[in-house]
Amino acid sequence: MAPWRSTASSLNRAGDVVWSPNGKKISFLLCTSTSAGTEREGIATANIDGTEVHWVTDSPSFDHEADWGLR
Repeated sequence: MAPWRSTASSLNRAGDVVWSPNGKKISFLLCTSTSAGTEREGIATANIDGTEVHWVTDSPSFDHEADWGLR
């Protein structure tokens, strides 16, 4: 289990993992349950051990398949 924890939300699902060019981070689709029947979804980044999760997008559309840009 990843070390990331949140009291305000719970992990619902994650996927579409992409390694950063230097191999130190990942970008992925993250979906969390924020309250009964409500989800937050978007692209997030994290260290490869699951720490330091940061939301990159938070839009009403379905964001997935992140890209680190030009290498």
